[in-house]
Amino acid sequence: MARAAGVSLGSLTYHFPSPADLLREALQTVVENEIARRTPHMKTRAGPPPPAAPVQDGLGALGLVLDGLPDQLVV
Repeated sequence: MARAAGVSLGSLTYHFPSPADLLREALQTVVENEIARRTPHMKTRAGPPPPAAPVQDGLGALGLVLDGLPDQLVV
């Protein structure tokens, strides 16, 4: 994974102590980028915004799955 990203393994493990931490940060970045991309379009729609609870519930469940991953996955 480090090689594919073009970074050293030491740098990767310094910033992300476990594979779950790396995956959590990557998914958080994807979600934040998607929200930023869609927000301008959503503001032009008529009506109230969709509820955030289903997304928050899904992310919470994903966090439980990630916390259950072993820390010693192949990086």
